[in-house]
Amino acid sequence: MNGMNETPRANVPGYAPARPPLLAELPPFPAVALRAMQMVSNSETGLRELHDMIRADQAFSAELLRITNCPLYGIRCQIKSTMQATMLLGFERVKAVVLTIGLRSYLGAGLRIPALRACWRHSLACAMITEELAKVSFLGTRWGGCEGLIASSKDNLPPQPTTAGNPGDASKPILDKDVAYTAGMIHDLGRLALAASRPQQYAELVKTAGDGSRDMLQREREAFGMDHCEMGHSLARAWNLPLELDEVMSKHHAPVDGTRFDLLAVVQLACRMSEALGFDTGGSANPTTYEELICEFPDRERRHFDCDPEELARAVSAKIAAIEPT
Repeated sequence: MNGMNETPRANVPGYAPARPPLLAELPPFPAVALRAMQMVSNSETGLRELHDMIRADQAFSAELLRITNCPLYGIRCQIKSTMQATMLLGFERVKAVVLTIGLRSYLGAGLRIPALRACWRHSLACAMITEELAKVSFLGTRWGGCEGLIASSKDNLPPQPTTAGNPGDASKPILDKDVAYTAGMIHDLGRLALAASRPQQYAELVKTAGDGSRDMLQREREAFGMDHCEMGHSLARAWNLPLELDEVMSKHHAPVDGTRFDLLAVVQLACRMSEALGFDTGGSANPTTYEELICEFPDRERRHFDCDPEELARAVSAKIAAIEPT
């Protein structure tokens, strides 16, 4: 999957996006990041359009250069322009970086509140782990576990799958890793939106939670009139996002279907793995252990995934440190 299929809902007869009253309270989402989420074509035209938008926004341009020059992406030469960054990283990866910058900007001063910073770190950890899980969605091909993530944080080398695979070949991954990163990054966009609308109120809600994700959803409904999954769905419709992103934003707390290893299932697993590794939002009293989660992998993917939890947690922490503002 090298892109995301989209049915433009604006063209569907009778389509009228729901706009709950709470949406009117939300701060504006950065236009560059919003457009990046809406774009599904990885064509040269799409890359040029995205670059033009980044170049027109001085803050985004500066942050893109700062992040792409850190060890996170393993680019050995110094990147001096946004055009160089977009050409070296590629369309999907630039979209992911822009979205990461946009979400951080969206929370703004709220990141100084420990409970909300934990929500932000959970989204980052989920994105990174979702990307790693996408690499094991192979059909009959051995992949070296989390060596790519850990090596890139230690040696400044980009992740390298052991086999490339050809179109139609059984060794080709099912999920595109950059699309997976984006999906993991935005899975809790509804939560971040609730937090951005009323930072102190949401921080207090997180502090008093602790009876599991469903309890937290109920607490959100009582405090805000909707939970973060419902808010995610409302945002996806209001912003006309691709259907796959809508599903991830609205259903990541739905019962897990053990027969699937598609984008939603991988994000659900990465979300719970993030909590098990310590990147939690404070809303789950008894998270599933890392070992129990590994046992939930489909047999094929479990055979291909071999990663020590402490090493994985350290690698994710190092990457978050490279992205977070000082």
